[in-house]
Amino acid sequence: MLKGRVLRKVISVSLAAAMVLGVGFTAAGQFAGMDISVNAADTYTNFLYETNSDGTITITKYRGNAENVTVPDQIEGKTVSAIDASVFSMNEYVKSITVPDSVLSIGEHAFSYCDNLEKVVLPNGLEKIEDDLFEGSKNLKNIDIPKSVKHIGKYSFQSTGIVSAYIPDGVKTIDEGAFNLCGNLTELYIPDSVTYIAPFAFTNNDKLLSVRLSANILKINDGTFSECKSLDNVIIPPSVRSIGMLAFYNCYSLKSVTIPPSVKEFDYDVFGENENLTIYGQPGSAAQEHAENNGYSFSKVRSLKNTSTILKYDIICGETVTVNAEAYYGMGYYTYAVLYKKKADTKWTVKQNYSTNSTITVKPAKATDYDICVKVKDSQGTIVKKFFAVKVNEKLKNNSTISATAIKKGGTVTVKGVATGGIGNYEYGVLYKNSVDKKWTVKQAYSDNANIKIKPARTGEYQICIKIKDETGKIEKKYFYVTVK
Repeated sequence: MLKGRVLRKVISVSLAAAMVLGVGFTAAGQFAGMDISVNAADTYTNFLYETNSDGTITITKYRGNAENVTVPDQIEGKTVSAIDASVFSMNEYVKSITVPDSVLSIGEHAFSYCDNLEKVVLPNGLEKIEDDLFEGSKNLKNIDIPKSVKHIGKYSFQSTGIVSAYIPDGVKTIDEGAFNLCGNLTELYIPDSVTYIAPFAFTNNDKLLSVRLSANILKINDGTFSECKSLDNVIIPPSVRSIGMLAFYNCYSLKSVTIPPSVKEFDYDVFGENENLTIYGQPGSAAQEHAENNGYSFSKVRSLKNTSTILKYDIICGETVTVNAEAYYGMGYYTYAVLYKKKADTKWTVKQNYSTNSTITVKPAKATDYDICVKVKDSQGTIVKKFFAVKVNEKLKNNSTISATAIKKGGTVTVKGVATGGIGNYEYGVLYKNSVDKKWTVKQAYSDNANIKIKPARTGEYQICIKIKDETGKIEKKYFYVTVK
């Protein structure tokens, strides 16, 4: 690796010398004048490039000092398909880089040690995050990894400012040191598509609080989370058969590790010296034996808790109920199922079968009372149900009436507020005006008084508006016309 870095620095020095002389590279790699034409849509005078055998372009160096850089998708009519190694490496000016979807590969170190780099937009279609790609770019705090990516390379995010690492479904492998020394990393999500995590992939992340591991890895390799000093709770997935040497070494805050019976082998010093650690597992399991042999507390797995919630218990027909499925304890790696039915029915409708999706919306079809059932299942097949009662109301309707449509001057007319549907307590507001007026007179601001008397002062045609509001703020209006003689 060191030789490769030295070689890249030599190349960078050569390129710098070439720029001083005012020369660049041709497609054949020979030196040529740097007077590159500028397309109206794409300014690429700051890019060195070469033409590939298939007629596409590989960008070999960026020589500009702009803060915001957009890589062109074409140069002189040819598609830009690749960015070579170290193209932006050690650039001290760039803050954001946008890479077009035409680019299918980006070389090692391409964005490394860019001290001011804050944002990179990667292309859809990129399948590999190459080794050392962002290494040392300390101000890069967030990045969206395209769903097309299958592999995350060695040291690719090492020593970056990444705060939250949400690895997309589709990634299969994470290589050695990929997220080492990420001083701001607090949250890590590894999808079930990942089948292999190399040793020391996430070491020395002192602020890392929570980890969700893939349910399809067979081993937690050597040193995977060593020196993650803030990590306090870990659930080992049911696919794991062994835990490697120093996997959680010097994780001083680690208080709780849930280990399934599938884990049969523990290597040397998995958890190090940790007086506060409790291992939760099945009695008689290898987890219990490991705890007792190494001086850790052991406890039988705590009972699975269904802590699911819904956002509304009272809705209008046509609206949805959002279920937030959630669970604690048990053997972890929860899946969620949601069913619903009219309260009067016996048959349930399945909205979602068991899935890791934890946010589910239900849209009842009728205005009546409904039951919703949320089932959570852990990795050992234990199921706990939770039920919710939801009232589905008709839409708010304004059925107000008026005592007369014609009265004599000096008389009164009574508006009676009548409402159905909606949610909760109704309030009534009444306004009126003479047809020759533009401004409405407020007779009653919103109040629970439903009988409002109006005494017009002049003859003529009057318009009366009664507004009904339910407790959600929904308003329905109704208009009446009264002749005053």
